Amino acid sequence: MICIKAPASLANLGPGFDVLAMAIQNPFDIVGLERIKEPNIIIEAMGPHGSAIPLDATMNVVEPVLVGAAKMAKYEGGFRVKIWKGIKPASGLGSSGADAAATAYGVTKLLGLKLSDWELSWLAAMGEAKAAGSPHMDNASASLFGGFIIINQELRRIIKLDTWDFPIILVTMGSKPSTQYMRSLLPRTVELRASVHNLAGLASLIHAVISRDLDLLGMSIEMDELATPYRAKAYDHLQRVKETLHRYGALGVALSGSGPSMFGVFREEPCIECIRRELGNAWVMLTRPSNSGAVEAECPSEFKGAP
Repeated sequence: MICIKAPASLANLGPGFDVLAMAIQNPFDIVGLERIKEPNIIIEAMGPHGSAIPLDATMNVVEPVLVGAAKMAKYEGGFRVKIWKGIKPASGLGSSGADAAATAYGVTKLLGLKLSDWELSWLAAMGEAKAAGSPHMDNASASLFGGFIIINQELRRIIKLDTWDFPIILVTMGSKPSTQYMRSLLPRTVELRASVHNLAGLASLIHAVISRDLDLLGMSIEMDELATPYRAKAYDHLQRVKETLHRYGALGVALSGSGPSMFGVFREEPCIECIRRELGNAWVMLTRPSNSGAVEAECPSEFKGAP
């Protein structure tokens, strides 16, 4: 069995809807893959959030990735999949993207496929389509390659910028109806003024990463008028979390993906217990950017005990 570890990710990063994402060190998932003779996909799940993902292959994000890879390789057998789930599903932290990325990375190794970065990302995006209704590439690409990812679907290019080390606080409160529903809240057309505002934020954010300007990064992630204002209608905790993180030193706070998680970037590690006490029932976690994406890893001990 080959085991692949893939990190969680923060998508959009404020003004970069469906264009930007960044891998983070924690949490992460591990996907184990092996070939079987029968043309079936057998899924087992374990770990902190293993009970929250479907074991029916037709409902799981790994299925279209495996089917797509098998067609490319003209492989007629099946797969056994074991998932150690450390990323909470429907949290806005790229849970489905991490599993799709780990599966794409692992199955291409297992079947000896040689794919370009774009082809590998597109294969992983087929899994994302199962969760979100459309094959968006941001979370999956960040989990695949690590770092700060720019997606250009028109040019079929994935651009990776290395990040640097700084504290990130993740806060999860409430629940997300579904990724498809959260995408349905977005308008079909937007004002020119809002587009210009986001373009300025996007340009500043990319410059902040290149120049490692944490102050500019913090300001830039709050420059979103295309997605966050509409998605905020589904979450009544956004302003409270934003104000709390700013009070403890956040340079900027934004919604992670389509939520409900939010993240704040900091110059120094804040008092995490203080934030937890203020936010009551919130899940609060310290993490950092990761330049490492999907990698082959030691299989968890839980895999060895499973049939």
